[in-house]
Amino acid sequence: MFTKVKPIRVMRDLAITRHDREGRILTAEYEKFYFVAAYIPNGGDNLKRIEYRINDWDWDFLCFLKTLEKKKPVLVGGDLNVAHLDIDVHKPTYMGPRMKIPGVTKHERANFTSLL
Repeated sequence: MFTKVKPIRVMRDLAITRHDREGRILTAEYEKFYFVAAYIPNGGDNLKRIEYRINDWDWDFLCFLKTLEKKKPVLVGGDLNVAHLDIDVHKPTYMGPRMKIPGVTKHERANFTSLL
């Protein structure tokens, strides 16, 4: 994370061991807001990690954001590993059966929408 303004503090990860071994979150606290830089896990080849993603990670990440939000506004950026709409996909005509492609499954999109 690069910033011109030094944060009050920087926190790593979610403080949840099963997620934190992947080093996916940096949170910079500023006077009036938090900025969370995230690299969200994707569903993996053949959707091997889809259950982890939608049932564990997404829920815990949302809870983390809601906890921060109780103190001050939260901005989230980074690689969310989901295409919210077809227009967000580079070549949507090549996606084939969407249920098999990480980042565009119905469940990932629904979970992403809950973060908005």
